[in-house]
Amino acid sequence: MNPWMILAVVLAFAAGAGVGEWDGAKRANQRWEATTSKKHAAEVSSARIREVKMFRNMEVAYRANQLENQKNRAAALAAHRAARGLRDDLAAIKRRLSGATGAACHAALNTCHAILGDCGERYRSMAQAADDHAADARLCFDGWPQ
Repeated sequence: MNPWMILAVVLAFAAGAGVGEWDGAKRANQRWEATTSKKHAAEVSSARIREVKMFRNMEVAYRANQLENQKNRAAALAAHRAARGLRDDLAAIKRRLSGATGAACHAALNTCHAILGDCGERYRSMAQAADDHAADARLCFDGWPQ
């Protein structure tokens, strides 16, 4: 056999093996990409599911917060009306007693009226601020992912 012929057969064999190796590497790379792509898609899907769940929890917490704020405002308004009713009662007593009692009783009644008005308003605003703060804290706690 001719040495050139042997060389040609060896080169053809080497080329065929190289093409086969390249094709095998290409298929292995495709399998790797498909596997990592599936893993990435699963991770993205899982992250989206967690995000949707977190936003649903936040919406539920926000709605509960809004309802609680409405209840707090209604309670504050009721307290304000009650305090105003007490002030009105004291004002009526003051009007009835203004001509019939002495100056000391009249001055004491004026002082009570002023103190009740100031204290009631300060207490109402403090209670409203405390209720709002508690509702905000509950919103943060309820809306935070568990």
